[in-house]
Amino acid sequence: MLRRLIPFSRLKAWYEGSPTWLKAAYAAVPFSLRMGRVYRHTQRLIEKTDFASREELDHMQAESLGRLIEHAYRHVPHYRQVMRQRGLGPNDIRCPADLAKMPLVSKSRMQLHIEQFAATGGLRERVFWDNTGGSSGTPFRFLALNSTYPVEMAYILAQWKRVGYSPRERRLTLRGRVVGAGHGEARWQYNPIYNELRASSYHIDADAIARLMPELKRFRPTFVYGYPSAVALFLRILDENHVEFPCRVKGVLCGSEPLFDYQRELIRRVLGCRAYSWYGQSERVLLAGECERTTAYHSFPLYGIAELVDDAGDPITTPGMEGEIVATSLHNLAMPFIRYRTGDRGVFDTNDTCICGRNHQRIKKVVGRTQDYVYTRAGRAVPVTAIVFGQHFRAFARMFAMQLAQDTPGEVTVRIVRGPEFTDADEKEIRDTMENAVDREIHVRVEYPKELSRTDSGKTPFVIQAIAKESLPPRSQ
Repeated sequence: MLRRLIPFSRLKAWYEGSPTWLKAAYAAVPFSLRMGRVYRHTQRLIEKTDFASREELDHMQAESLGRLIEHAYRHVPHYRQVMRQRGLGPNDIRCPADLAKMPLVSKSRMQLHIEQFAATGGLRERVFWDNTGGSSGTPFRFLALNSTYPVEMAYILAQWKRVGYSPRERRLTLRGRVVGAGHGEARWQYNPIYNELRASSYHIDADAIARLMPELKRFRPTFVYGYPSAVALFLRILDENHVEFPCRVKGVLCGSEPLFDYQRELIRRVLGCRAYSWYGQSERVLLAGECERTTAYHSFPLYGIAELVDDAGDPITTPGMEGEIVATSLHNLAMPFIRYRTGDRGVFDTNDTCICGRNHQRIKKVVGRTQDYVYTRAGRAVPVTAIVFGQHFRAFARMFAMQLAQDTPGEVTVRIVRGPEFTDADEKEIRDTMENAVDREIHVRVEYPKELSRTDSGKTPFVIQAIAKESLPPRSQ
């Protein structure tokens, strides 16, 4: 009931600002009870559909899509206008194949006409503004229902359950957190709500790890959770310094970036366990995770509908062909995402039943997402996902695109294609937050080009990294 009445963003801020004893008291409440009724309902729905037949899944997915389209037609100006222009009514889009009758929608279009995509009615709960930096470098602000968080947690935990994780497990977290305010301070923090030891993903070096090790021995995490680049950097330093992880780890939970084969092998070799990856977006239009027996991403059928399109925007139906991932969210009625261009490229798997027994749509691999580092003046590597995407800058809502360029350790140029409401305060937020995250071991310079640099093939990379690793101090190798 509290989540229905109070925006989720405010509840989150209250928790983050609470004293440790109050957080611990809240964490003592059983996880499913504190997550609420929506979470428990979603759990039951996932269990019902996990190994359902293809016919059952098609039927339930079509029902969910029908409700979404009916809501969008009645309450969302953009979709009502588009459907009327095309002579379509809600009954004309009843299954995923019918979605091809609708146009693709881009992040930039939604950003420019955001009021046209927001629901004007039909909502039974409060909404809040969320935002994303976008791995393509295009920031975005959007509306979400208060129930978004418990729904998301139910799906995430259902994925992790496949490799033995439960909320009772202890985990080391290496993603998007600034911990500690200066040199020599502890770069970790215990968060009782998730029973996690948060370590700063901005300060992964031999010295920081040496200071963290006694706390790891005391805490004894059974899982590691984080950005693949941050986890790989952490384990690489352990390996090169011949330091063993202080306890047995059951699995490594990797998200927000692609997980590469060399990282999987590093995790297997250093920790002796499996790395588990999933694919999703801050916009929460699609969620897909690996199963127990393969590394293909299994898309949850009642979370979102995935399509693959070619450069002309036409559907790709042949397995093995690469294209852009387009998705339709089935649960965010505050601002429906229908045929939303994610900016990610991928390859779909065959449509037969997986050897795990699930009949979910599968994505064989995701390519083209950002996974890069910037280097401090001392040569320390900092994952870009942590220093940019994990920050959720308020300024994201007032810019059109962003790109990082570096040719000297400690010097980073941030190129911003700014919107009309972008201010000097927004520039200061970006510059100060990025510099403070790494104890000002980098200097950020901001430029405002009309267009960002592109590759010969026309792609716009988020990071243009011109520093050769061989030129860095030995510590960062």
